[in-house]
Amino acid sequence: MTLRLRRKLFAFFVALFLVGGVCITLYSQGYRIDTSSWEITKTGAVYIESRPKDPRITLNAKEYKNKSSLLRSGTLITNIIPKRYRLVLSKEGYYGYEKNIEVTSASVARVLHATLVPLSLASSTATTSEKISSLTSTQEGTLIGYSTKGSLLALDSIAGTATNISTRISPFFKSKIKNIVPYGQGNDTFLVYTTSGLYRVNTKSKEITQITTDKSISSIQIRRNNAYWISHATSSVFVIYDLTLNNIASRTILQEPSSVRNVIISDNWMGLIDTQDDLWLGTPGKSGLVKLAHDAAFASFSPDETKLFFQDNDGKAFVYLLSDDKAGLEATKGTTIPLSLINAGRIEKRWWYKDSYHLFLLYQDGSLVFAEITDQEPNNHYTIARNINDVIYEEHANALYGLVNENVILTLPFSL
Repeated sequence: MTLRLRRKLFAFFVALFLVGGVCITLYSQGYRIDTSSWEITKTGAVYIESRPKDPRITLNAKEYKNKSSLLRSGTLITNIIPKRYRLVLSKEGYYGYEKNIEVTSASVARVLHATLVPLSLASSTATTSEKISSLTSTQEGTLIGYSTKGSLLALDSIAGTATNISTRISPFFKSKIKNIVPYGQGNDTFLVYTTSGLYRVNTKSKEITQITTDKSISSIQIRRNNAYWISHATSSVFVIYDLTLNNIASRTILQEPSSVRNVIISDNWMGLIDTQDDLWLGTPGKSGLVKLAHDAAFASFSPDETKLFFQDNDGKAFVYLLSDDKAGLEATKGTTIPLSLINAGRIEKRWWYKDSYHLFLLYQDGSLVFAEITDQEPNNHYTIARNINDVIYEEHANALYGLVNENVILTLPFSL
C-alpha cells in the first residue's frame, strides 16, 4: 500500500469519524430525518395519562408501549417527528378514545384526563308508588323528587320508597307554602318559604323558627352551613344567612344586575343570571360583579371551583377559567374556551363529573351522554343510558339517578 493511498484512507476515516460523531450527537439530542420532507428536525414528545391506566396506545396507527404503572401515572413517548397525529386509546370492553394532537419540536404534547368509558355499566332500577316529574338532591346526598302533583318526596333509590315531605310539613303552616328546600343529613330539616316569610322546620323535633319575614325572596339555595337568596323588597339584595349562628352573615345590594332570575353558588364564587340573560361573576358577600356573557341560559361551577361552564340560548357552550389550568386545558385564568358539544342546542340538563374535566349531558331524546371538557378535537362523547326523562348526578355516591318514567328510578354507579 502506497503512502498516498494510506493518507487518503486516513483522511476518509477521519471524515467518517467526524460525520458519524456529529450524527450520533444530533441523534442523541433528538434530531431525526423527517422522511416526508427529508429534512433534519428536532423531535418532540407525547405524554398521556388515562383512566384506566393500561389502554393500547397508537399514534397514526403505530403502536407504542404503555408505560403506566402503580408508580408511574402516565406514558411518555419521545423522539416523535413534529407534525399532526391521531392518538387512539383502546381497551377491550371500553369505548375507544381519540384525539388530534400537534407535536412540535423540543416540546411535549400532553393528553391528560383521557377517560375510557365501559361499553356497559351495571345499573339497577326501583319502582316507586308515587309518580315523579323531576329529581334533585341535598348537598349531603339525599335523593329528592317532585311528584307530578307538585309534592316534595324523599326517595330511596334501592327500596323504591317515596316519603311525602310536603304532607309532613304542611301541618306546621297556615299560610301558603311557596318553596321547600331540604338540607342537612336525612330528611328532617327544611327551609320553608311561605307567604309569611322564610322558616326553618325540623319535622322530627317539631321545631319551627322564622328566619325572616321578607316576602320578596327568590333563588333560595343552601351550601355548607349557609343559605343564600335574593331579596327584592326594595332593590335587589344578595343575602347570606348563617344557619349555624342563626343570623344574617352579609347583605349585598346589587347595583348590577338590578333583577336576577338565577343564582349559582360555590364556596368561593357567585354567579348571577339576570332577567336580560346576562351572566355575572362575583364573590359572595362582595359587591363587585363582572359581566361574563350575554344571552346566558345556564351556568354551573366545577366541583374544584376552577371553571364555570355556561351555555347561551342558542346552545353554544363555553368554559370560563377561574384559575390557571396547566394540567389539561393549558390556558390561563380569565380565558373563555368554546366547547364542541354534539347537538348542544338539544341539551336539557348538565352536571359536572367529580373530576371537573367531564360533563353529564341529558338530551331531549332521553340520551344521557358523558362528554369531555376540552378544546382539542374531537370532543369524545359516550352515550351511557337512553330513554331518561330526568337525571341527577350525586357526587357523594359517584352515581347517576335517572327517571325512566314517572315511577321508575335508574341507579347508575359511575366508578371509572
